[in-house]
Amino acid sequence: MVDSNYILYNNIRARFLFLKSFCMRDQEEKLKLLKECIEVEPDAAYAFNEIGAIYIDMKLYDRAEAAFITAKELTPNWSYPYNNLASLIIK
Repeated sequence: MVDSNYILYNNIRARFLFLKSFCMRDQEEKLKLLKECIEVEPDAAYAFNEIGAIYIDMKLYDRAEAAFITAKELTPNWSYPYNNLASLIIK
């Protein structure tokens, strides 16, 4: 729908991939889409945060922590990564 030369194409594509990941049931498929989202938009903290949540579900706690820390560093005023890190510590 949007031409690839459009100035906001990468932003729109990254958000499309992020939202599409919620339609997937398979965790690996979700991760693939979210990683593609990050390739398109490397500062997509929301994608790193969601990757961390998926890693928690997969019981890959070290990877989850790294994803949440990256999200926190990209958006230091956003509370979700901090909350998710705290919930990770509680587990």
